[in-house]
Amino acid sequence: MIARLFIGLVFASLLSPALTTNAYAHEFRPGHLQLIEVDEESTRYHVIWKKPILLNTNVELDPIFSEECLVTDVAPPEVGNVALIFHWRTSCDLGQSSIHINGL
Repeated sequence: MIARLFIGLVFASLLSPALTTNAYAHEFRPGHLQLIEVDEESTRYHVIWKKPILLNTNVELDPIFSEECLVTDVAPPEVGNVALIFHWRTSCDLGQSSIHINGL
């Protein structure tokens, strides 16, 4: 009885890799949003948005600030190894507004 159970377990362990399929997942690259307070007296912030690049394609993730936020000083994006890096300034009270990441 024990011998049959042992043979069955050995057979199952040898056969199980042949019956399984490979699992694949897409590559994960997170975005990074950084807000740096420029001046404590005002509501100006330097915004850095690192938008991931995946297999040489643009991942559609974009931060959306509230309508009352004024965006200025937009610099051309820098191309990094794994991300496009955007810099700009915004003026608004972030404590009273919202930020949404479009594409999530």
